[in-house]
Amino acid sequence: MSCWSRLANVFRRDRLAREIDEELEAHLADAIEQGRDPEEARRALGSRLSLRERSQDVRLATRLDALRADLVFAGRQLRKHRITSAAAILSLALAMGACLAVFRLSDAMLLRPLPVANPGRLFVLTFPSMNQAGRIETAEWFDYPQFRKLRAGVPGDAELLAISSPGLAELTFGADDQMERLRLQFVSGWMFGSFGLKPALGRLLTASDDVTPGANGVAVLSWNGWDRRFGRDPNVIGRRFRFRDGSYEIVGVAEKGFAGTEPGVITDVFVPTMMNAKVIDQPGVAWFRIWAHLASGTSPEFVRQKLKAAERDDRRERAKTRRGDSPARRQWYLASELFLEPAGAGFSALQRLYRRPLAVLALVVVLVLLIACVNVANLMAGHAHARAREMALRVSIGAGRSRLIQLVLTESCLIAVLACGLGSLFAQWAAPFIVAQISPPAAPIAIALTYDWRVSVFSAALVLLATLSFGGIPAWRVSGIHPAAALRGETGPRHRRFMNVLVGVQVAFCVLVLFAAGLFAASVHRLTSQPVGFDPDGLVNLITVTRQDAPLAQWEEIRRELETVPGVTSAALATWPLLFGNRWTKQVSVEGGPPLSEEAYFLATSPGWLRTVRLPLLSGRELREGDPYPGPVLVNQEFVRQYFDGRDPVGRSFRTTTAGKTLTSTIVGVVGDARYLDMRESVRATVYVGVGAQQPWFPGAGTFVVRASAADPMSLAATLRQRVAQARPGFRVTEVQTQNELIAQHTIRERLLAMVSLFFAIVALMLSIVGLYGVLSYSVLQRRREIGIRLALGAAGGEVAWSVVAGAVTMLVPGAIAGIAAGIACQRYLGPLLYETKTVDPGVIGLTLAVTITIAFAAVLPAIRRALRVDPSAMLRAD
Repeated sequence: MSCWSRLANVFRRDRLAREIDEELEAHLADAIEQGRDPEEARRALGSRLSLRERSQDVRLATRLDALRADLVFAGRQLRKHRITSAAAILSLALAMGACLAVFRLSDAMLLRPLPVANPGRLFVLTFPSMNQAGRIETAEWFDYPQFRKLRAGVPGDAELLAISSPGLAELTFGADDQMERLRLQFVSGWMFGSFGLKPALGRLLTASDDVTPGANGVAVLSWNGWDRRFGRDPNVIGRRFRFRDGSYEIVGVAEKGFAGTEPGVITDVFVPTMMNAKVIDQPGVAWFRIWAHLASGTSPEFVRQKLKAAERDDRRERAKTRRGDSPARRQWYLASELFLEPAGAGFSALQRLYRRPLAVLALVVVLVLLIACVNVANLMAGHAHARAREMALRVSIGAGRSRLIQLVLTESCLIAVLACGLGSLFAQWAAPFIVAQISPPAAPIAIALTYDWRVSVFSAALVLLATLSFGGIPAWRVSGIHPAAALRGETGPRHRRFMNVLVGVQVAFCVLVLFAAGLFAASVHRLTSQPVGFDPDGLVNLITVTRQDAPLAQWEEIRRELETVPGVTSAALATWPLLFGNRWTKQVSVEGGPPLSEEAYFLATSPGWLRTVRLPLLSGRELREGDPYPGPVLVNQEFVRQYFDGRDPVGRSFRTTTAGKTLTSTIVGVVGDARYLDMRESVRATVYVGVGAQQPWFPGAGTFVVRASAADPMSLAATLRQRVAQARPGFRVTEVQTQNELIAQHTIRERLLAMVSLFFAIVALMLSIVGLYGVLSYSVLQRRREIGIRLALGAAGGEVAWSVVAGAVTMLVPGAIAGIAAGIACQRYLGPLLYETKTVDPGVIGLTLAVTITIAFAAVLPAIRRALRVDPSAMLRAD
């Protein structure tokens, strides 16, 4: 019989049985027709049951049939123990769903390769940089003069590409009122050819488009931008739009699938780097990353060494113009390294920001999965012990060790498959939920959370891992059963010790998850409760743009119009809001000395800005009309401490350098310290200058800072937008954000980690309570005769209760100590994610132990009550 027929017969057992019976009846009929006695013919044929089984073995794939039978039996066992089976499946589903959700996020953000040719040979150049505080950070931004020198250093070995980060740009299609915000990315014209991309429509950028600064105003749409903005209109080729001072023609659409080089950000429009003409030849203006697409067979280290030599030569030239560096800092600058970081999956700030948090989340969900597996392992061990007689009978009638292992593992696999199915539904919701939590409203994160073969393979691996984790040891223990002892009902302490060890491991995992959640919660509390230096309540920031440069008088006209809106108490101008994420830094030279290496922050503001943001003026006066930069300025207390050793600076001056020109500013007032760039960094020296005749931001953009008296300042957003447009038709509000929203964006990562870890800590606590309760209850059930005899002999209830507590302590104490020790040892990995919090924080350790004791009490109390309710007379009669 063919293999396919044997496989098919496994799934048509009834038909096969009928065919075998018909064949047997046919043999009997032939014998009777030949004149043999029917009874004699039946005796000669033999046992019908034996014949049927032998015939089935010939016509069936026996191993597959045994697996089918085990699956049917496993399903019956799950239906028989509905409550415990449902609890096991649900707990596993939650843990497996969390693992799937984190994997989908990690895959979409960190692992999935870009849809380009040879993504494994893509790298991004990075180098160590010393920040103003003297800390070493990884930097990846370059200027175009550097790019030219580096590209000339590796001809034929690698194709270097200048690719900016995709930013929101104001593009004007047709009339001025058709201005839209789309993601625009400056790229080298030869990028598409190097990546092996084909056009879906028209043509793509080429090297000839990227030669002369400002000469070729051409653009390519991504498929996503074409679909979302133009509805896949085939007539889009040839359409024009305006961006900044240039006009661009759309020449093509990139093929579907490629939406830029930064996971989490979808680029709508690609333009040549040369169209950023104002900064293309300015050294020191770093605005793009350098990508290296290595030639086939070229070693990354070989390319790195050649690039390093070219970069060293460039640094020697630049070092001649650097002023204010100490000899040690200058030597460090000249000896700095250059690195190639793999970028086959893209390269973005989002990846760098969330790589470690995703690793921590992965660790947390794996621990929760292990806790759930331990729970189910205890359940499986209990079921296996209860089925000891059944297993003994199976062994007695010839079942081998492998057959028993298959039986238990099949039931475990069925539980894991059902849990994975439910977990997939949970992951379908959980992954987008996490993305929504880390996505700022002003710039939503776009991550493709697709179900593909990668997720399917991970799901299968998860099922296999879970099956072996909670079914492997019980299956192995069952396979070694001794039939005689099992049939007599003999049990030893080994089974209880095994279950106790599992609970101890579960407690250790639970304590570790709870400890990490406490650390993240403490970090969030300390980060969000620190003062910002001004009053953010009621502040609304209107990010405003114009198509062409507008004089300051027009901005002031709109500001005065905004102050007439009901509910607005004051309005002011600034380059950008505090904590917006932008920065303007300069080296400062005080009292004729050399410029200090640590740079100060600068911010251009209008008169009345201090009053609007409620930043206190400590001495001197505010800025007035006609105080343009570099004239009178305000400085904060940190500036006074750093540059004037705490002495009164009012009336003194300092110098800065811009484009080779020395500018002198006079300090007219001192204000309080306020956080400028980030909530995590310490307050830096800051200078507040007047907007004067300059534009508040870069040309064509600025921010109106409005103080509202309404309880919900965003309720004025629509009115404020309308007033800006009415006051000056050329002005357009592109973004409205409250100051509290800006502050909250700086704590997204910390709040996400705290929220998710607290959620899973609660899940881990519930699973640990159930596991501890189950083992203690099982222990009391096994010891009920012993407890009954002790009570009959006069033992006090307290002694019985203490014996139960002692059993719990032997599981809890080692597990809690191991969990706390593991948490403290994670300082190296958790430290960068924490704010002013250490893993040796006594408050977090104390809270973790207190919660552990509480859950232990909740799990021990029912077991104590069951032990004290044992009836001694019933136990004596049973003996």
